[in-house]
Amino acid sequence: MDTLENIFQIKQEYSYKRKPISYELIFGILEAGYAAYEVENIASTRVIFVETEDTISKIAEISNNQNWIRDAPVVLVMCSDTKLHKKIHTKRDSELFSIQNCSMISQNILLTASEFNLAGAIVNSFDQKKLRSLLSIPDDILVNNIITLGYPKFNTSPAVRKRIIKNVFYEKYSTKARSDKVFPIFENKKLKKLIKKFENKSDKLLFKLIKKFK
Repeated sequence: MDTLENIFQIKQEYSYKRKPISYELIFGILEAGYAAYEVENIASTRVIFVETEDTISKIAEISNNQNWIRDAPVVLVMCSDTKLHKKIHTKRDSELFSIQNCSMISQNILLTASEFNLAGAIVNSFDQKKLRSLLSIPDDILVNNIITLGYPKFNTSPAVRKRIIKNVFYEKYSTKARSDKVFPIFENKKLKKLIKKFENKSDKLLFKLIKKFK
């Protein structure tokens, strides 16, 4: 699977098979995750790898009782150590750069997982205090998000992204003048073919937009 196909195929997955993931595969995915760009080449992201059913069940409870998390064979708790950033930046910037690093690594993890027929989801809603207590996370470590990973139970199609037309502006914020110039990617034949492949048949908006900017 190539990069573009992987990007357009990725989706949040909430149902997993009761099938373990090999350590070789997990740590290969993590290696690819850490290949992401990091601000000033400072490795601030820390990952807690969780696979025991009891701990995953507790994480599900801590995450506002999102019971689907219990089915995931692997849970990654994504954290940041801001100390190295703080040596040269303010507290605010250190936290911001650490979160940016973690976000890029999280995306790499999900894209790499998709390459090996795994799927995942990012969990952002959880009780910070209880999660810290459960996993012995120090107070000076940021907890950014949780990633679930597993083999998808169902072969569902991802929804077509259609946010670009509303969120990309020309030269200045909210300016739509000459907006066709910010959508040259729609003229890429390979990309249009991929979009069509993963089209949500109940929503034709994206294709109307593509035709508009031809």
